Amino acid sequence: MTEVIKEYAEALFILALEGNKEKEYMKALEEALNVFESEPDYTDFLSAPGIPLGERVGAIEAVFGGNLPSDVVSFMQLLCEKGRIVSFKSCVNEYRNLLLAKENITSAFVTSATRLTEDEKTALRRKLEKISGNTVELHLSVDESLLGGLMVEMNGMVMDGTLRQRLREVKEVMNQ
Repeated sequence: MTEVIKEYAEALFILALEGNKEKEYMKALEEALNVFESEPDYTDFLSAPGIPLGERVGAIEAVFGGNLPSDVVSFMQLLCEKGRIVSFKSCVNEYRNLLLAKENITSAFVTSATRLTEDEKTALRRKLEKISGNTVELHLSVDESLLGGLMVEMNGMVMDGTLRQRLREVKEVMNQ
């Protein structure tokens, strides 16, 4: 993610903090993101240089004005004006990270070879909370090609405890 995207997200987050509306803005951003993801042509339209800027910015007002907080609508219009509307999802993700950090919540993206049981999820969450010092929000996915074990991405760090990774390490030692 570029520094510019972080700056945009931080600016909106600061506005939200001033009005104590961080969660309200997050909900609004997610609603807008759902529209963008369900209508990919909409993003193409908003980023098309052949369409007059006023028409594109007006389309954001037409779709979201009155439905979302004005600061969020203005934020999307600014992204459109600056040619950065294609980065909207990255901005939303960065805003989410800022909100989670404020609330001392860390996201952990866990990929396992098989579905984790509730006991395994609880044990994993506790271990990751001990490592991070924060409450951990688990995002789980299954990738059967891992053969076994887990891969965890948290706070920009990857912990690869998969069987596939262990086999690679053994192979490297054998090739030395």
